[in-house]
Amino acid sequence: MSAIATVSIVPISLLPELGQAAASGTYQKKLQEVSTSSSTFRFSGFVLVTLLPVLEANYGIRLMGSYRELAQNLSRACGDTQVLLTDAERASALVLLDTAKFSAEKLQKEYEEFNATPAKGIGEPMLGGIQFLRNALEIVSPETVAILKIG
Repeated sequence: MSAIATVSIVPISLLPELGQAAASGTYQKKLQEVSTSSSTFRFSGFVLVTLLPVLEANYGIRLMGSYRELAQNLSRACGDTQVLLTDAERASALVLLDTAKFSAEKLQKEYEEFNATPAKGIGEPMLGGIQFLRNALEIVSPETVAILKIG
């Protein structure tokens, strides 16, 4: 089983409308309407589900803090995982998310430790996840957020 991960760039001013759309079951349509840009992760979204807490625990790169309550509400309403990346995360994490600072071998070990299961070759997708998150943060501005949707 796999999960698709996408990032959509949305004006911050429209977050309340997205919250209402999630409550009424029209979130995906509304997200498509208000997104100024979007991209899809080329590997399984489950890689990002592991990568986000690994980055925080092992590297001090916190990407899951902003708009936490809204992200949880969106996740519950949509039955997936959503994380909102803001200008604050861009300012603190962009320079740290340099794939040259990470090794596929170490990331594979961290993935396997986190999930308590062997995962041969997962280091490259983990590096791809770092680049994907970096690319999303590069687009974020003080007026926008990146909505990472995994499901």
